Amino acid sequence: MHGEFTGKNILIRTTSDEELAGTFRIPAEKVRLQLEKAQKKLFEARTHRPRPGLDDKILTAWNGLMISALARGSLILGEKKLLEAAERAANFILDTLYDPESGKLLRRYRDGEAAIDGKAADYACLIQGLLDLYQASFEPEWLRTAIRLAETQLDRFFDHKGGVFFSTPSGDNDIPLRMFEDSDSAEPSANSVSALNYLRLGAITGREELRTTALRTIHHFSRTLDANPSALPLMLVARHIAATPPLQIIFAGNRNDPAMAQLVTTAIGSHRPEIIIIHADENLAELLPEAAAIGRTHCGKPAAYLCASGSCQPAISDPESLDAMLGSPK
Repeated sequence: MHGEFTGKNILIRTTSDEELAGTFRIPAEKVRLQLEKAQKKLFEARTHRPRPGLDDKILTAWNGLMISALARGSLILGEKKLLEAAERAANFILDTLYDPESGKLLRRYRDGEAAIDGKAADYACLIQGLLDLYQASFEPEWLRTAIRLAETQLDRFFDHKGGVFFSTPSGDNDIPLRMFEDSDSAEPSANSVSALNYLRLGAITGREELRTTALRTIHHFSRTLDANPSALPLMLVARHIAATPPLQIIFAGNRNDPAMAQLVTTAIGSHRPEIIIIHADENLAELLPEAAAIGRTHCGKPAAYLCASGSCQPAISDPESLDAMLGSPK
């Protein structure tokens, strides 16, 4: 890549032990032993050269994206191990890089040390991961923490005049000029992720100021979206969702019931990004009073309630009916 191997040979394994045994007409076990012996010699020679750099830091933002992917994958594939991995990662980040009293995040953990004040991307990506974890597990603490982080992010990073999230917090004297991300490249920008997050949080909680935050951010980048939409594909998704009235699906009943899992899978499979999934959990009455009220009154097997514009339809208890109501693509 940088010319250091020009004119040199690079060893590469292209055949299996069995194929080599057939080529040289020797037992496969002898091939394996010979290769192990050769590898030991190569490794011994390698120990006399400088080791390559090792990047073993743990970043909050990157883990937030991973948590999101694992949580969504667990829903789509029905694979519990993915959800467990997402929960382990989230617990690690919150235990080592999050201060629940102040609501602040740190950015990096390495070799037992947590350091560096969190950037907007750290908050945005972790909030996304926690929202997806709540959607996959219905554990209320994921939602509570996502809301707490969103409030902190607004306080520390949002420019109320311009409607954009700066990358660094207010009051950071180490940065002479506050900048903000304005493109989605190898990693989505903090502004695009945040726009989606606040749309979701506004629809979940009914707090209009959260939705307004998302709309102001989308508006800030409207000229870029019109002139060069490929620069901000995730923000384009946010603008599409913002133009569609949100649809809440409140699931009532035991979240561990297989019937509940079938209903949730059906909702996810409808591929409608404006859908917001909520559990009718009485323990979330302070955040989701309408959902909690459904949880108190619902009896019987798991069911789904479709809610829009402040009213809910009668309970749906079978996946086929829910699929028909949502108009899932075939």
